[in-house]
Amino acid sequence: MQETVNKPINIFIIYAREDKEIKQQLLLHLNLLKSAYNLNIWHDDYIEPGEEWEPSIDSRLAKTDLFLLLVSVDFMNSEFIHQVEFKYAIDRHKAHNAIMIPIIIKFCQWDVDISFEDYTFSLSELQVLPDEALPINGWKTTDQAYNNIAGGIRKVLTSIKNKSAKDSQDQKETLFWENAVTQNTISAYQEYLGVYDHGRFEREALKNIDKLKNIETETIEAANIGAAKREGEK
Repeated sequence: MQETVNKPINIFIIYAREDKEIKQQLLLHLNLLKSAYNLNIWHDDYIEPGEEWEPSIDSRLAKTDLFLLLVSVDFMNSEFIHQVEFKYAIDRHKAHNAIMIPIIIKFCQWDVDISFEDYTFSLSELQVLPDEALPINGWKTTDQAYNNIAGGIRKVLTSIKNKSAKDSQDQKETLFWENAVTQNTISAYQEYLGVYDHGRFEREALKNIDKLKNIETETIEAANIGAAKREGEK
């Protein structure tokens, strides 16, 4: 029982206003991946020092699967990295509910500690792009840098897509199994085994089938004994 899962993957690009042109170049490469991975790419809201983020952006933070941080000296000096929203994004990453990738776009001290009330965090704790954390302007050509970044992001998107497909199949199997348990019949368990050969609940299904067969056998034997006893009393 295989189905194609094409759940949207939400990407949130966070960048400083001064790096808008670099963001635009990155989008050209990401747009090539849009249809293959069913991407929603959010990027219109750049960091505005001192401004509170709109409720719609808070909603995006909660739905994001992949955060891309365009890291430069402007980014590191922005108010954003000290705001609640950034900590929330980090917390989602730490809880394995989202992935966060710093993209080093310009030479800067990007691996310094960032202090919050309950912990200290550094971007160096994350897997960064491009390869070897070489900034875009450190490559022989910017095309090479962007292609390297897009390739790294593509690997992550493939991983997210595969996990989403597995989670979806696991959820369907669980629902199928719960329905079999609710019916608690031999045929229901056999139907589960027919659909999910070597499924996650195979051993339990076989065990329940044996139990039900034993109950059937005991019921038949008890009925036969009862019938024989009544016949002997005549």
